[in-house]
Amino acid sequence: MATPLSLHPDLMPSLRQLVRGLELLFWALPFVFLVCVQEMIAPAWESWGVAPLFLSTVILWFGASRLRQFQPQEEIWQSAVKITEILALLMVGLAPFLHWIQVLPELSASGYSAGQKHIIYSTIIFCTASIMFLLNLNHVLTRLGAMLPDPILRADIKLFVTLNFILFLPLLVAMWCCRLSDGLFTALQQQSPSMAENIGSAVSLEHL
Repeated sequence: MATPLSLHPDLMPSLRQLVRGLELLFWALPFVFLVCVQEMIAPAWESWGVAPLFLSTVILWFGASRLRQFQPQEEIWQSAVKITEILALLMVGLAPFLHWIQVLPELSASGYSAGQKHIIYSTIIFCTASIMFLLNLNHVLTRLGAMLPDPILRADIKLFVTLNFILFLPLLVAMWCCRLSDGLFTALQQQSPSMAENIGSAVSLEHL
């Protein structure tokens, strides 16, 4: 009967940092998505300013930064983790723009000032960085699962990757539907007036 592999004592501190980082990511990811969606659909946290967005993305970055303590000699692994950490840091810096864009008036593209356009472009970069962060994080977790000797840990990592997509895709659709609610409601009025009348307004469509 084969004996289980024993872990090297020097590996234990880095494993502890790895577990802490994964735990932070596990809780921070849904929290970040919740805060982002809340910012997009309702002003309930307006009195808090940029604090919820900034705090949640900082936790996400800190969790990602813990992963680089594991297997520092593996260049491919460290490169993937570094990209994830940079994307998380970019999200931290651009997170306030997701809050500030909510107060911009709805104008034509030529009607915005240079400062307002800067907010819009920064928000687009934030959303792009968020998508890239999640995709790269899934790549990092997949590579981590291949490095771990325990099949149970590999199964947990695979489940985490799957949950990321299950959580992310509906929230992405919800955020876009919120931003496009006026256009969707107008199109619905043209295609199905009776359904539009039942919904009532574009505001109702946001909460459908």
